[in-house]
Amino acid sequence: MSEQRVLHVITGLHPGGAERMLARLALRARARGADHRVVSLSDVGPVGAELRAAGVSVEALGMRASPASAWRVLSLARRLRRIRPDLVMTWLYHADVVGLAAAALAGIAPKRVIWNIRCADLDLSAQGRAAHAVLALARRLSPLPGAVATNSFAGRAHHERLGYRPRRWAFLPNGVDPAIWRPDAADAAALRAEWGVAPDAVVVGMVGRLDPNKDHGTFLAAAEIAARARPQAVFVLVG
Repeated sequence: MSEQRVLHVITGLHPGGAERMLARLALRARARGADHRVVSLSDVGPVGAELRAAGVSVEALGMRASPASAWRVLSLARRLRRIRPDLVMTWLYHADVVGLAAAALAGIAPKRVIWNIRCADLDLSAQGRAAHAVLALARRLSPLPGAVATNSFAGRAHHERLGYRPRRWAFLPNGVDPAIWRPDAADAAALRAEWGVAPDAVVVGMVGRLDPNKDHGTFLAAAEIAARARPQAVFVLVG
């Protein structure tokens, strides 16, 4: 039995957690001969270029206007009719709404669309009007897709509080390849030397873009408390 053809739809392909997880999934699928393709609602970005270089089909709609614009929906619907995927997996709110609408126009049943939420405790006060409108629409449309996937149970609970009522929840945790992400003493020593950090110093890091939803404030407040007890500790922000 051949594997399903899967089309991933995402808002953009610039480096980020969701984008990296999509790339990891698509690359693993290609390695086993599965047909996973990617459509970005905006541009190709560095992650899309990486996927293309590895042989994964990546298309970009190049849209700069409102992510939920009618033109964006129609453009994606045309691609869905051409590709005829067995399953459409959408990544992040804009792609969820646009992907579901485009699938309906392309004659793809809603149960063959899977929404993919990659966050928890979203700070709505930091979002603009367009984001609020898209999230409100997603909340109303949430019973339609075949499933809504989250990468954490906290994410599911948060979106239930927001009013999401899907026919089914799915849990898709972030995967980490231990063959790549593993302790490396030589790399650690080189990085400490580059930063001027002593070999025996305690180093605490936070990786994430500068955004209210990442809550750097809490990290810095904790660092201040820890530094009083361990003055030699080193705190690193990466993003």
